[in-house]
Amino acid sequence: MKRMLVIAVAVLSVCGVGPTQAQSTAAVSVADLMLKLDKPGQFREASERLKMAGEPAIKDLLGTAKNKAKPKGQRVGALILLGEMTRADNGPAKELVSRKDVMAFLEKTLASDPDESLRQAAAIGLSNLGQVGSIPKLKNALSDKSSKVRARAAWALAKLGDKSGKAVAVAVLEDKSPGAQAVALEAIGEIGDKNLIPELKKRYGDKNPRTRINAKLAVRAIEAKSLQGEAKIKYFEEALDDKQVEVSRWALNGIA
Repeated sequence: MKRMLVIAVAVLSVCGVGPTQAQSTAAVSVADLMLKLDKPGQFREASERLKMAGEPAIKDLLGTAKNKAKPKGQRVGALILLGEMTRADNGPAKELVSRKDVMAFLEKTLASDPDESLRQAAAIGLSNLGQVGSIPKLKNALSDKSSKVRARAAWALAKLGDKSGKAVAVAVLEDKSPGAQAVALEAIGEIGDKNLIPELKKRYGDKNPRTRINAKLAVRAIEAKSLQGEAKIKYFEEALDDKQVEVSRWALNGIA
């Protein structure tokens, strides 16, 4: 009983349900929330409040994403949220900003923005948007000059049900950048190919702690994908006891 209570409280925390959610979004202007998008400690709360603000915030998000004078962190956050807030299951097409316009802007950013962080964010935004029509543009990004963008495109494709980026993600595992390796491992976890688990486990002894952690997370993600119902819930609950805090956090998100 105690364990289930702990799980319940943790899940509520993961979902963003807490005292801050009880505060009125109206008490903080959309403009103020935009300023928090590039602050890691405040991004989550700001994004949740922007979602609560709904359609009026979408126009401002698009403006922020397009404005090159804005801090990069704000533009990255805006690109990611644009996709999530305009996806089809969040309601009908928006009146102020159409879903088609958002998709076109995200695709253009992915294809041509000179900043790799913004191209990555655009790929995430497209995956959040959930439109299979963006798959061709994401496939084009598999040949991006940035290994991080290539891996993120593979991840986004997998989120949309297309696993054609597997070979690219596996190739990026050999990249010298731990950051690129991390995105590649995330992509492989989303692709869910069990045949890749032995290769991933070789990374458990990597000299870079970030690579070791992400390899474990990828294996967990692949194993979880093969489970259903109670078996999957049990798997997540057992993962809560993992000594690696990142794995425990992953399990909490899975239960949520």
